Amino acid sequence: MKGLLILLPALIGVVGGRGTRGCGQVCPKEIDPVCGSDDYIYSSLCDMKRLNCGKDVLAVRDSQCLRSSRSDCNHKCSQVYDPVCAADGRTYLNKCIFRVEQCR
Repeated sequence: MKGLLILLPALIGVVGGRGTRGCGQVCPKEIDPVCGSDDYIYSSLCDMKRLNCGKDVLAVRDSQCLRSSRSDCNHKCSQVYDPVCAADGRTYLNKCIFRVEQCR
């Protein structure tokens, strides 16, 4: 019985922590933009999962972020330097910033 009382809090902690796995993870500084179901563009899938830990935000088609009626095109992008040369002759800091400019 004593063993069961000690084991019970541990089990409750495991069950209660479900869905928060990886919340404190450190994401690589890669720039591989992902559109979230919350209409924000994230620097990467890892960043999207980390920033929305415990929430039901999923990766969706890029066009959802760029054409959303709720979007004001002020998406959050990292400032990591990974230049993108666009067809218009301009160079953008990274893919995320390039996609935000496409939104505007």
